[in-house]
Amino acid sequence: MFFSKMGITTVGIVFFGIVGAEAQTIGIGITKGGANPAIGAAIASIVSKYSDLNMRTQAFSSGTRYAPLLDIGEVEFGVGNVSQFALSMQGTFTFNDRPKPNIRLVASLMPFRGGFLVKADSNIRSLSDLKGRKIGAGFPGQPLALVMHEAYLANGGLTYEDVVPVPATTMRSHWDLFKQGRVDGVMMSIGSGVVKELMATLGEVRYVSMDDSAESLAKLKQALPGAYFVTVGPSDNLDGAAEKFVTVAYDYGLWAAADVSDDIVYRVVKALHQNSKEFQEVSPLMTLYDSKAISRAQGVPYHPGALHYFREARLPVDGSE
Repeated sequence: MFFSKMGITTVGIVFFGIVGAEAQTIGIGITKGGANPAIGAAIASIVSKYSDLNMRTQAFSSGTRYAPLLDIGEVEFGVGNVSQFALSMQGTFTFNDRPKPNIRLVASLMPFRGGFLVKADSNIRSLSDLKGRKIGAGFPGQPLALVMHEAYLANGGLTYEDVVPVPATTMRSHWDLFKQGRVDGVMMSIGSGVVKELMATLGEVRYVSMDDSAESLAKLKQALPGAYFVTVGPSDNLDGAAEKFVTVAYDYGLWAAADVSDDIVYRVVKALHQNSKEFQEVSPLMTLYDSKAISRAQGVPYHPGALHYFREARLPVDGSE
């Protein structure tokens, strides 16, 4: 599989737990930044401890780098959000992308909640108020950021033609633009430590509530497959959430190459599902993981090995095939 085919020494480690001499080594692709490495490390630790598999991480610059490797079976597993991988499977995620029909979902993990953040004293109260405002654009280093921004604008009945686009290469660069006063708001995950970093420069901030009508939900799902609306706050523990607001969420998922054996996928899913409490404790990012939602329908096909375990564990599989 991945390690012999690619001839690359992984940056991962063998996580806690004793791995027997007969343990089969499998790879899991992760990105080098953001929440992805911690999620991948948590998965690898649980799988290596509670199965006879030795799962090791391999870092890439972005999910767009290892999704093609999953599709051709050069890496066994990968971590990524449902929206990004669904678009990548369709071949519509990046310019000149091609369909990737040989990727399968293995497990639905925790939700990622993201919103549009502005200064607390801003008169931007809805996303329609972004008309004529300055926002980040381009994002060649993180294509999903552009897709997300387009979805936020659409929620306000706008497109990039209605705003002043300010070139940004990555999420980090557009956060820096916000600190410098060069954009009027930014996309930001709920609970991110970056919010405190922004507040140190800008003062109080808040998230802009979205329109969660049925029409808006249909538009959201068209732009971001698997996405849904959630209500957050009011909360004293989440920066920017002093007021209740509606925002976007989509789930992180564990993915596999279609040709990974059903038995291996079965063992991976079993380890994650049966040790959910410890999985949650590996990293604060896992606190929203709900083992009962591991088989949640996402509009993409699950691996047969995962479906086998779901049925055995009497988990719902409607819409999963």
